[in-house]
Amino acid sequence: MLQLHQLPVQPVDGVDPALMAVLLPALSLEPEDRPEAAAFRDQLAALKLPGDGPDADDQAAAGRAGTGPAETGASAVAADPGVRTRTRRRPLVLALVALLLVAGLVATLGLLGRSEQPVAATLPSATAATTGAPSTAPSPTASARPEQPTASAAPTPPALPDGFEDCSDDLGDGAYCRTSPECWAGVISVQDSPYIATAQDCDETHVYQTFVAAVLDDDVRKQSQLESTRSVKNRCTRKTLDDRLRPQDRATDWEIIAVPPQAEDGAARVYRCIFGLGDRRGPIPLVLPR
Repeated sequence: MLQLHQLPVQPVDGVDPALMAVLLPALSLEPEDRPEAAAFRDQLAALKLPGDGPDADDQAAAGRAGTGPAETGASAVAADPGVRTRTRRRPLVLALVALLLVAGLVATLGLLGRSEQPVAATLPSATAATTGAPSTAPSPTASARPEQPTASAAPTPPALPDGFEDCSDDLGDGAYCRTSPECWAGVISVQDSPYIATAQDCDETHVYQTFVAAVLDDDVRKQSQLESTRSVKNRCTRKTLDDRLRPQDRATDWEIIAVPPQAEDGAARVYRCIFGLGDRRGPIPLVLPR
């Protein structure tokens, strides 16, 4: 099924080619290949399909030119085959558009394998300082908007996700370290979709363990996008791992993986750098921040 969803959508037999030329790019699996919503709307509105008939403005102009009084109401619809065709064809076209768009959405969600989650309240976020001029008018009521401060407010420090503490002093600005071990049974990805990790008790058989985490500045929709970000390149490294491991636990063949934000933990912008080397029971001791 996943391989079928990767194939390009084929034109539907019996559908006007002009309509399919608008629909097919909108059903692309690659987000950057799809038109913007406004452009897609304009493309659909500009379609001239067979059977649409003359526009109402053209009919009115013909009436004013002396072709006879224009009929109105139900009798005009019954007398004008072009109008009759349009009123029946448009719902069919709109239904086809809706059906194809829903099919494309279902295929994309099936390919990604996970749903988007809202950003949790515990996520680290930068709060910009605001400035403003005080209001010169008196407040008419107690419920009126309060005056903004004239001086810049200090930025609110980011809240740390559960189970992590700031270890920027040891591993660089924006780094988070676990206060207790965090382990994973495995990770899986289809094509270039972001990794989905399965959490596991560190005392049970597991494969990977978290050694550092950080916050993404932007959402990522592909694993390759995550791995190409500067933050991941600077964090998920052997040097960072060695800084967290005891000398006797350092190895040259640790597998290091960047795991994107996981929906289940409520930290929709926190990615992990994990390491592993075959199945094991019990966590590898990590050096805690000073």
